[in-house]
Parts: sequence; C-alpha cells; structure tokens
Amino acid sequence: MFTFLPTAFFALLLPSPQADRSQLRLQHDELTKTLESQRRAVTRSELALATLEGQLAPERKQALLPARGYLRKTAGCYQSDGASGPPPSAMTLALNNFAREVRELTASFLPYKTAAASELEVPGCVYTAALQNLTLDNDAIWARENARPSVPAPLLIKVPYLTLCSILDTLFDGRPIARFWYLETVARIPYFGYNTMIFLYETLGWWRRSAALKKVHFQEEWNEFHHLLIMESLGGDQAWFDRFIGQHSALAYYVLMSLMWLLSPTLAYNFSELIEAHAVDTYAEFIDANEATLRALPPPEIAIQYYQTGGERGSAPVETLYDVFCRVRDDEASHVESMKECQDPEVRSRARIVELGAMVTAAAVFAASAVTVETVETVESLAAPVVSRVEQQVVNEIERDLEGVEERVEATIEREGADFQRALYDAETGGNRWQSR
Repeated sequence: MFTFLPTAFFALLLPSPQADRSQLRLQHDELTKTLESQRRAVTRSELALATLEGQLAPERKQALLPARGYLRKTAGCYQSDGASGPPPSAMTLALNNFAREVRELTASFLPYKTAAASELEVPGCVYTAALQNLTLDNDAIWARENARPSVPAPLLIKVPYLTLCSILDTLFDGRPIARFWYLETVARIPYFGYNTMIFLYETLGWWRRSAALKKVHFQEEWNEFHHLLIMESLGGDQAWFDRFIGQHSALAYYVLMSLMWLLSPTLAYNFSELIEAHAVDTYAEFIDANEATLRALPPPEIAIQYYQTGGERGSAPVETLYDVFCRVRDDEASHVESMKECQDPEVRSRARIVELGAMVTAAAVFAASAVTVETVETVESLAAPVVSRVEQQVVNEIERDLEGVEERVEATIEREGADFQRALYDAETGGNRWQSR
C-alpha cells in the first residue's frame, strides 16, 4: 500500500498519453507551416537566380581546353603574349631555337624530360588522355575521297599530291592531332607564296591586276594560321621529329609552289585545290569517328577568340571541340571553292589536253617499237634457213680449198724429195761430171 501511493502520486504529475498526442499534433502543424513557407521562399529564390543567370549568361566564363603547344610556350603567340614590336635579330632567334631544339632532340633519345616538355604537362588533366585516344582511319579517308567527284588534275600535279598524302598516312598513322598540325603548317605556305609572286610581278611592272586576289590569299593564310594555332594548342607540335619535318617541309613547299606559280598559276592553284579537298575529307572522317568525344571536350581559347569574333565566314558560337573541328572543316571546303575560282578554265583544260596528247604519243611510240621488234623477229625467223645454207656452202668451199692446197703441198714435197735423192746419187757416182756429151 505504501509502495502504491508514490507511484500514483507521480502518475498524476506526468502528462497523459492523450495530452502527448495533442501536443505532438500542434508541433507537427507548426513545422508543416514553416516548411511550406521555406519551400515557397526557395522557389522564389530559384526563380530569381534563374533570371539572373539568364541575364548574366553572355558574361559567364566558358570552360576552356588547357593549351599544350610547344611553340606557344617557347616562341610565343600573339593571342597570349600581346607583343606587337619587332622581333630580335635572326641570329639571336636562330641560336635560341637551336639550343632549345638540341635539348629536345637529346630528350627524344634519352630517358629524361626537358623543362619545356615538363611545362606542357597539366597534372591531373582529364583532357590529355581523351585527346590521345582520338582515332583516324586512313582507309576511311580514301574511301570518302573516292566516293565524291574527283578534282580534275593532270598527272603532273596528281603524282606529287599522292606522294604527299602517302607520306602523311605513313608518318602520322594513329596520331591525328600531330597530322593536323603538320597539315596546317604546310597548308598555309602556298598562300604566302602566291602573294610573294604577285608582289614580285607588281614590282617588276609585269602585272597589277590582282589586288583583290592578294586580299583573298591573305584571308586564307590568316585562316590557316589560326587552324595551326588550334592544332598547336591541342599538342600537335610536342614531338621534336614532328616539328623538324613540318618546318622543313614548309620551306621546301614554299620553294616548290613559288616555282610552280611562276610556270603556271593555274596549275599551282590546281595543286592547292587537291590538298584542300583532301583536308576536307580528313577532317570530315575525323569528326564522324570521334563525335562523342569531341562533344564532351571544351574548345581551346584561341578557337573561341577567332571564331566568335568573326573567323573567315562570320562569327558563330563555339561551345565544344566538336564545333571547332566542324568550323575548320567548313573553312577548308571554302578554300577548295576559292582555289577552283582562281584557276583559268582554258589553261586547266589545255593542260589536260596536252598531257593526254603526250600520253597518246608515248603509247604510239611504244606500239611502233613493239611492231618493229616483232618485224625484225619475223624476218630473222624467215631468213634463218637461207643463212644456214649459205654458211654451209662457204664452209664446204673452204674445206675443198684446204684439201687442194694439201694435195699440192704433198706433191711438191715428194718432187723436191726425189730431186734431192737424185742429186745425192749423182754426187756420189760423179755421173754428172763425166757423162759423155
């Protein structure tokens, strides 16, 4: 009984279960109202933020692909350095470049990295592996080229073109970015060479009617120069061997195209048309084969600054690396049309006619030579029995003559021998001295 009284007393002091549920319900209602109020506030904040983001979208900083170019780090770039003054002397530049390239040449054989090569590496960069895994199939490029209408060109132009393309396929197989860097290094050279020849003709007073053509060539060279900077920023010039063959090929190409332009500007433009058409096929195949990867990669800064401020065919948004390569492909297609328009149709058709005539003449000479050889062989086969009979008759005559000579020689020997014996006998008997008369 005494134990029951404290328990009952404390039970009276504690709230009943019914009172607990009422209080919890009140708390639940208050929290629900607070949560709904906060949700409405979040919704209003989200709408306000979306509005501000829409207003600030043009000024929002875009993701960029880190620049990985070797020449950009060593020789500089107008887009990043901003220097507009004159360069140092050629001797200073040559010595500095020679010292750098000797170290890079040594590093390509020995297991160490130069300071310049170390600066090109971006630690933890996910873009490097993606760029290295890009693919390009040479057979697919040629299949694409064979599927389209071919560029009419004489063999004098097509043979060097096919040679250059085979070199590209061999040296840069499985390395598309390095291939594009080499291609753009060489592709911008003809336009510089063409303008050089036009300046020369103007200076000598030979020709002053190509002012508009100079502007076209400068725009094309400026466009190809930015293609080169884009491929350089993607790391296409990191290997010493690629830089060596690219730069020296450009020098040789400049001399070759300048001489070709001196002989026939139309044929020079025809060769450039072939090269640019091949570039279109190469870029188109590359874009189709790597579309997903290219869409996932941001563009380099130089591409954004060039294409969003005008480019060669007007400004356009560039959001991904896929957009960049599409613009490059379209630029090359416009160069094909430009080079086609620069050619003289009469000279172009006459060159092919002359080449066709030369081929027909060579075929006729070859056929005549073959006929002459066959005629000689026929005559020899018909005359062989007659010649054999004549030869046999000559041999018989010689043999008969030899037999007669031998008989005469033997008779003379016998006669001389008889006279000698008789002379000895006469000498012994004295018959000749004491014979009566």
